Amino acid sequence: MSANNETSDLAAVEAMLRAARGGDRTGSVRAITLNLIVLAPDADGVEAAVQALEHVGPSHPLRAIVATPTEGELRASVASSCWVGASERQVCSERVVVEAGAKALPSAVTSLLVPDLPVFLWWQGEFGDDGLAEQLSRLASRVVVDSGECGLDGVAAARRMGGSVADLAWAALMPWRDAVAGLFDGPSEVKALERIQAVDVRGPENEARLMAGWLRSALDSEIDLHREGRSQHLERVTMQSGGKEYLVERRGRGRLGTATVPGLVDYPVLLASPPRSSLLANELSRLSSDRLFEQALEAA
Repeated sequence: MSANNETSDLAAVEAMLRAARGGDRTGSVRAITLNLIVLAPDADGVEAAVQALEHVGPSHPLRAIVATPTEGELRASVASSCWVGASERQVCSERVVVEAGAKALPSAVTSLLVPDLPVFLWWQGEFGDDGLAEQLSRLASRVVVDSGECGLDGVAAARRMGGSVADLAWAALMPWRDAVAGLFDGPSEVKALERIQAVDVRGPENEARLMAGWLRSALDSEIDLHREGRSQHLERVTMQSGGKEYLVERRGRGRLGTATVPGLVDYPVLLASPPRSSLLANELSRLSSDRLFEQALEAA
């Protein structure tokens, strides 16, 4: 169930949210566990955020404040989405979409936060060293970005503003990292792992650099990175060791790929990344820094 209302008066938001979830008559439970600020640069970003939040809400009841910079007057759109919980009562999450000038957004967002709860910031698009990024980052203990959108320079900019930083692109690489690690499970392959000199990656620059950084930090070794192709998706990772190639490659655009270990029969691997909403939900479950990601980023 979902209800929507609009207002230009932020003081009216609380009452509107209570009405949106049916007041006190429906037996719904307002079990908010966290605040999520979403910086949506445009209407497409707002739509993407709303879709993701519909999937995140049942596992993470939250108040989401979707902030969009505009040149017009302040306007807020209010909604409450509810699900039947384990106690057979409705559990509701809340969403407020705020449109305002960039200078007015930080104070508007601050006034809408639920006190004494963790605050996360999901920044869509490029992450700049501007005043809005800095002010919203100060409100959050954890910032979620996507290096596929902002690049690794944008991730670095987010880290400079303090707090813990998560990268959805890094999280999406988990199936690839598992498949690459699986290439070196055997005793002879472990020795080959220690002699990796270079990694060749066909895919986006941020993912190629993160894969190389992960290998460098895990092996504590200088490993050359060679990147090819202009694909928007990771297609192949090849490691050179002792004159032999160890390879993980995607089959077309599907979920399956192939792993190649010298001297063994090729075998299938699953390379499907979880949906974006699942990646976001996982990051909302973590309050501390991801040291593995930070080490890979530093070595990228």
